[in-house]
Amino acid sequence: MDYCLARQPRAPNEPGIDGNRTGKKPSLPGCPMIATRSPRIVIAPRPTLRDHLHGAWWPYTTDIEHELAPMLAAVASRFRAVAGVMLNRDEWPTAALNWLPAQAGRLKISWYGLPESHLVVLHCSEQRRIALLLLPPDTPEEIAVTATLMASAPGNGLTTNETLTIARAQANATTTH
Repeated sequence: MDYCLARQPRAPNEPGIDGNRTGKKPSLPGCPMIATRSPRIVIAPRPTLRDHLHGAWWPYTTDIEHELAPMLAAVASRFRAVAGVMLNRDEWPTAALNWLPAQAGRLKISWYGLPESHLVVLHCSEQRRIALLLLPPDTPEEIAVTATLMASAPGNGLTTNETLTIARAQANATTTH
């Protein structure tokens, strides 16, 4: 695997498994510390070319430097490798245009400004293209779950904006009844 994952460091006064307190942060050589939270990503069991979206990714923050590597590792565990990522520049405004995750190998990140917002496109092994709905980190859970189920459903022809609009409307309908 090309991505570097490490445990979240303990606080200096927090005991470890052995009960001893430490002032040191665990790390891997040449690898930045990345939180151990599992990425919130769902991809359809059998993504097809006819589907507009193949799943959804709901990052915890807007910090691409901490969010991308765990998501790519999760995708690579299923599709062997991720060769490229297309991201909307407007959704990650603080990221450096030439930034790459640690030990990214030959991964290529492309920034685009297409009219369809909330879209991440992954280019995986075997010429597989995976289009994901990008849910903003502050999306309410009910909307995120509904949108994720819609985006990963077989035969999905909805755009990212249509998916989010319908998910919001369904969430509003359940809260008003």
